[in-house]
Amino acid sequence: FESATPQWTLNKYDTDSATITVTGGKFYQYNPAESYTEPTQPTSFVKDGYSVTTDGDYFVVSQKPVAVNVETNKEYFSLDDAVKAVAAGEKATIKLLENVSSRTIISGKKDITLDLNGKTVSAYAGKDGVFVVNDGATLTIEGEGNVVARQYMTAIAIDVAANATVN
Repeated sequence: FESATPQWTLNKYDTDSATITVTGGKFYQYNPAESYTEPTQPTSFVKDGYSVTTDGDYFVVSQKPVAVNVETNKEYFSLDDAVKAVAAGEKATIKLLENVSSRTIISGKKDITLDLNGKTVSAYAGKDGVFVVNDGATLTIEGEGNVVARQYMTAIAIDVAANATVN
């Protein structure tokens, strides 16, 4: 999809009860998971379980796996799903397979090592950070790659006896 004004590629009237659900496609300079067409907050039009990856100036929506749990070799379609699948109190290494937009909450005393694998994790859909680590959880970020927060937002927020290490 290409629009002469990329930020308006998809737009829902603010007072309308209509919905837009994106389950696939390639969007030029427009991230349907972070649409700024609404007056107060960015809105995600991407259906849960689908991910947004980047390909140059394009944002691609698909169910392509974006992360893998190294211990179990199970692939996930979102970084958030990969973290949620780790049981409270357990340790796991999650390796990125694609660039992703995400807001991932790590809690329940989980010990997560994220291998960036040369990829980028960026803030998702108007949320206030890329990672929120709380409730005794630990996040360790390793490998080449980037964690990118939006302007005036945090990349990693730590709360309630949590830990984060960036190597």
